[in-house]
Amino acid sequence: MTKRLACVLLLAVVVITVGLAQTRGSGKPTLLQDKGLQFGVQIGGLIGDNEQPKEMRIIRLDNVFVDFFGTFSGRAFLDYGLMNHVRGQFGASFGKIIGRYYSTNLIPVDYRFMIIPYYSRSFNPYLYVGIGGLHYDVSVGTNRISPGVETSGWAAYMPGGIGFVSQLSNRLALDFNVGYNYIFNDDVNGRRGGEQDSYYSGHFGIRLPLGGKTAAERQEEELKKQLAEQEQQRKEAEMRSAEEGRRKELEAKKALEEQQAKELEAKKALEAQKALEAQRAQEAQKPTEPVAPKPEKSIPATREIKFEPVYFRIGGSKLSLSERAKLDAAAKMMQANPEVKLEISGHTDNSGSRSVNEKLSEARGNVVKSYLIGKGVLAERLTSKGYAFDKPAAPNTAVEGRRLNRRAELDVVK
Repeated sequence: MTKRLACVLLLAVVVITVGLAQTRGSGKPTLLQDKGLQFGVQIGGLIGDNEQPKEMRIIRLDNVFVDFFGTFSGRAFLDYGLMNHVRGQFGASFGKIIGRYYSTNLIPVDYRFMIIPYYSRSFNPYLYVGIGGLHYDVSVGTNRISPGVETSGWAAYMPGGIGFVSQLSNRLALDFNVGYNYIFNDDVNGRRGGEQDSYYSGHFGIRLPLGGKTAAERQEEELKKQLAEQEQQRKEAEMRSAEEGRRKELEAKKALEEQQAKELEAKKALEAQKALEAQRAQEAQKPTEPVAPKPEKSIPATREIKFEPVYFRIGGSKLSLSERAKLDAAAKMMQANPEVKLEISGHTDNSGSRSVNEKLSEARGNVVKSYLIGKGVLAERLTSKGYAFDKPAAPNTAVEGRRLNRRAELDVVK
């Protein structure tokens, strides 16, 4: 009756633990959190808890250590994850329980439920309960055996106990457990006494995953991937920021030079105006004399016309405000010289594939052509073509060189 009560209490503790386990967070992935198949081997010993006369009970304290270490038990198992805090386990073992007047070889085979309340890499406690069958083979003296006892056969049994797993690495852990095993048979010790037989067990060993990567390894790879992506994004942001800074610096420098040139031209025009007025005033005071007409200077029929390149941002074909100002000036020059025709060539740096860069260079040439047409330049005076990265203006080894290569050039057709 006492053994049945112990089984009921163990089952109640297991049910309560399962309920509590489902409310706990799992934290960082451990080996027990992997849903995949795991393999383990253990060694240990067995102690019988059988109804022998007092002088024969193996559980006596003066015999526990002698008989536990005098026996040997080995166990192997395969288990897998059933749900968040529960694992299923198939196992088989062998061992021996011994008494003063008997010894029994046991081969248990069982299926167990492992309930893990919480996860920690250093200490994972668990409860287990299961059901199975064992083969027993009793060796007992003829004067000690009870009538009707079968000395060899199979019997159902129910294992239950506690243990813990201590993880050494992502793929290796130590597994310790102790338990109580209730046998639905009274012949295992060769003597019938009115209560079913049972025994205590203790095992320790290792477990390791079979197959692919563990949850912790997958998490580490994902973390490394995220860190690498973040680092790449940071570097790209720094490069874009540096390039934008240099572009703004060049634009500011160019605007300053243009302002200084305009101020210089205005100053020269003012000085020329003052000189002309002074000359006219001086001539007005002189008597009028016939002046021979001066021969007009010949104006060259043609003059060299050059246009500034138009630059683009990385991977783009849109015109910025500064580049549109260049094209506005080019449109005025084209209107002032109606005989001039242009070839517009689009170019890229060497980032990306050839097919992408060919399309991008054509798009850059076409957007410049469309802009000039919108400013009044006849379409038949313009042609455009994309050269991808075949005609760099500067080496593509540096950021500044790639910036100079992302361009469209306007060349006069002779």
